[in-house]
Amino acid sequence: MIGATPACALALLALLGDCPEDAATLASEADALVAQSGPRPGAATLEGARRLYRRARVLSPSPAFSLRAADLACAAGDEEECGDLLSEAAEMGPGGLSAADRLMLARRAEARRAWREAVSHYQALRTAAADIGLSSWAEEKIRRLEVEAEAQSIPAPAAVPPPEARLALAEARRALAAADLPKARERVAIARRLSPGYPEAALVLAAVETREGRVPEAIQAYRETLSTDPARFEALVGLANLLWDEPDRAAKEEALSLTDRALELRPDSASLRKTSRSTPKISGDAIFWRCWPNRRAGPPTPRRS
Repeated sequence: MIGATPACALALLALLGDCPEDAATLASEADALVAQSGPRPGAATLEGARRLYRRARVLSPSPAFSLRAADLACAAGDEEECGDLLSEAAEMGPGGLSAADRLMLARRAEARRAWREAVSHYQALRTAAADIGLSSWAEEKIRRLEVEAEAQSIPAPAAVPPPEARLALAEARRALAAADLPKARERVAIARRLSPGYPEAALVLAAVETREGRVPEAIQAYRETLSTDPARFEALVGLANLLWDEPDRAAKEEALSLTDRALELRPDSASLRKTSRSTPKISGDAIFWRCWPNRRAGPPTPRRS
């Protein structure tokens, strides 16, 4: 793969045309071509200069070449490539960008709703701006965009399940209360099919699986509920109870952690306080004692070294 890289570069240069000795020569030719055309180079001149700078950047990538190529792209009206080249230059050497370059990148990021990226460019603009008014304006933009970025990070509310799904779930709950587990499973399956990701339906499914002794499936259903609704008290307690009965210390540790989370939601629950990790009497070695399979017979005798 290492040997293929120069070959790829040569193939690209071959497609772009005959190549002079080095990147500096290509850049000089491009600048001379533009200079000879006067203050308003034509489209053909700009395209020729852009091709030369593309070849120069292949031979020797540098912020200076990317910035000059960005100028040519902007002059040709190719704002997309201009923005890409400015971003490329910013990654290689951010110190070379002007205030106008930073402003263009910031506005480009805003248009794409890339708020964090826009904030970083406005921060660089604020730092580099010699004008107090421009710096204050950038500061105001930063505050507004930080609010946008924070709002973007908040997950969208879950979609309201359709009436058919809610009706099927209600029927599943009634069947579960009547110990009609087959019907409860059938109705909850309908609710989940009509509304994927329905946390209440996953919670009822966990109860059905628990009643039928299908512990792994019940654990999975409780975890599904918590993935959608991490503060669902019933799911925290139900999963903690199942994990506590597993013959595995890690499962018991997780059960204690889940119990602590449930206790934060309902601190007045006496039953939860008995099993909470935060209770002093079960901290440290006592947690291991609670996990000991034969704890009714007393704690194990420590080994002597």
